[in-house]
Amino acid sequence: MGPLAEVRQMLIADKVRNRKDFETLHLGSHPNSRVLAQYFANWLRALGVDETRYRALRYMLATR
Repeated sequence: MGPLAEVRQMLIADKVRNRKDFETLHLGSHPNSRVLAQYFANWLRALGVDETRYRALRYMLATR
């Protein structure tokens, strides 16, 4: 695994955790909730993470 692949994995981990926290704490109540939801969706799409994979990764975070 080269350094770019490692950076990609770190970005995925960061965005999944941040989206999970956002959804848990702020979704629907933050004034920019809609924009932030789209921000996370765009990042994960760009990183090749679909909703099914996101849910699986989120579940893994919750069970640790």
